[in-house]
Amino acid sequence: MAGDVAQCIARGSNFRFEDLYTLIYQWDHKRVLSENNRYTSFKPKKFELNINYRSHRGILQLASSVIHLLKEFFPNSIGKLSPEFSEIGGPQPIIFEDCQAETLFALRNNIENANAFIKFGADQVIIVRNEKAKQRVKDLNSNIGLVLTVFEAKGMEFNDVLLYDFFTDSPALLNWRVILSELDDYSGGIREFIPDKHYILCSEFKHLYVAITRARERLWIFDEDSEKIK
Repeated sequence: MAGDVAQCIARGSNFRFEDLYTLIYQWDHKRVLSENNRYTSFKPKKFELNINYRSHRGILQLASSVIHLLKEFFPNSIGKLSPEFSEIGGPQPIIFEDCQAETLFALRNNIENANAFIKFGADQVIIVRNEKAKQRVKDLNSNIGLVLTVFEAKGMEFNDVLLYDFFTDSPALLNWRVILSELDDYSGGIREFIPDKHYILCSEFKHLYVAITRARERLWIFDEDSEKIK
């Protein structure tokens, strides 16, 4: 069995390989004795595929920071795996600040007019939170190209990804502020982390991780509410 437990974003899903080991252990001890009255213990082997051949280091560094937050705040929600790495370098993700959506898409149109080969096609995608956000993007520009929700994009990969209004549309709202407690030099307005109260962030971290890791080459992050991405 293979998989990335950080990508378990289906509602009610919280799979870990440790849980599978426990299940196998319990099953093993309930088996009947063999012919020689001895148990033939079954010990599953685990090995990690932590070399990423899809995304470069610039993208994986951001993805690793999300995994770090998962491990720090919700250690029981993810297995103990080594961080992924890539042997290929690449550009850091770009965050758009103080920019309106109309300006962003107008800029894209101007680029396309000057260079006909630059367009959102099969290798580019805009990833949004939900169907409502998808419609909002299409209302801004009906010819924008492929727009998918995070759940729809899971398992897919694209050269270029624009993550649109992920934090603006987040149901976690101000709960995101609690992660500032991870910053050594930040002491203002930090909320006390309470797992039961802030558990929605566990799902949010995983959704963010899935969205980030869809990109092979370039990742752009845009939020109309720029305060939420600082």
